[in-house]
Amino acid sequence: MVMGGDNFTEVTGNSCCGNVVGSCIGALIGIVMLIVSFPLLWWNESRAVERERALGEAQGIVVSAQADSVNSANEDKLVYLTGAADTKNAVLDKTFNVSRKALRLKRTVEMYQWEETKESETQKDFGGGSHTVTTYHYQKKWSDQLIDSSSFHHAEGHSNPESKPFETKEFTANKVTLNAFTLPPFLLEKMTWYSEFPVSDEMLAHVPSGTKDLQVVDGKFYRGNDADAPKVGDVRVGFASIPPGPISLVAKQTGSSFAAYHTAHGEVALLQSGVVAVADMFQKARDENTVLTWVLRGVGWFLMLLGILLAFNPAAAVANVIPLLGDLIGFAAFIAALFISIALAFFTIALAWVTVRPLLGIPMLLAGVGLLVLGLRMRGRRRQYP
Repeated sequence: MVMGGDNFTEVTGNSCCGNVVGSCIGALIGIVMLIVSFPLLWWNESRAVERERALGEAQGIVVSAQADSVNSANEDKLVYLTGAADTKNAVLDKTFNVSRKALRLKRTVEMYQWEETKESETQKDFGGGSHTVTTYHYQKKWSDQLIDSSSFHHAEGHSNPESKPFETKEFTANKVTLNAFTLPPFLLEKMTWYSEFPVSDEMLAHVPSGTKDLQVVDGKFYRGNDADAPKVGDVRVGFASIPPGPISLVAKQTGSSFAAYHTAHGEVALLQSGVVAVADMFQKARDENTVLTWVLRGVGWFLMLLGILLAFNPAAAVANVIPLLGDLIGFAAFIAALFISIALAFFTIALAWVTVRPLLGIPMLLAGVGLLVLGLRMRGRRRQYP
């Protein structure tokens, strides 16, 4: 082991037999990952289509309403309103006695902690063995998440506190109105457009006695001896709020409040900051659905790719008896896994669409079959005419 500052380098070796056994275990894990990827991709396509249909149905029946009065004719209907969200009472964080006339208040607590990162490079040895060079890096950073140092490879000298003295927390006004209506908690939770505001020495003077060991540094409460040279365990607390202001919403009117509207394909309840046209609200919801769909497609495809690669690993591990041969087989396995995973993901998505969108799914599936047949024919011709 070689040490340098807060960097530690270790070299570990593995025999040919150990590599083969490890690759076989990895292959089993890969098969599980491959199996999981199919229902994930299928569910994602069904979810995306159902969400699109729910938005389409909702947009077709939504009615515009006025926020200054409750119209009983709109009871249980999906309504679109714009107006000023307001509250009469200030939101209070009792721990720090910080209050703000706001719809929501957020306390963010960061602690100065050690963070571990590592880099590994494996080199193959003649005879099927290998050795791995791993470098562990330790650096200090501010984080609002508690970093567990007990799992560090070199925990000695890099210990973090086991808990934070304060936790990040959100507070919501007791009653938020939209002119004549009252907003329910589930809609208030959709408000996330926080704006930070600084604390002051005057606010520090009103902090309860249990948290008096604080100072104001850069608009935040700071617990520690020297903000210019922070130590592990130092804490800083910042605040942000959502002030009263105009909002736009689409939801089911229930008396003088709102609820999610149940379509045949799912719930719909939309809320945005500012005065937003109803068509733009639905378009944003569709855009969010598209982004989530592609993210989950990527996750499902990556699980397929990684699972197939792990399944191919035993062959590469055996071939590593001659390192160059192992590299060639490993590269061939990667190319094969890449094309197989793309094909499997494509067919899974196409099959899912056959059940939910047959007019699009069937042509997509036929196109995939055509491409596969074309690829096999081209491969056969290359073999026949070298």
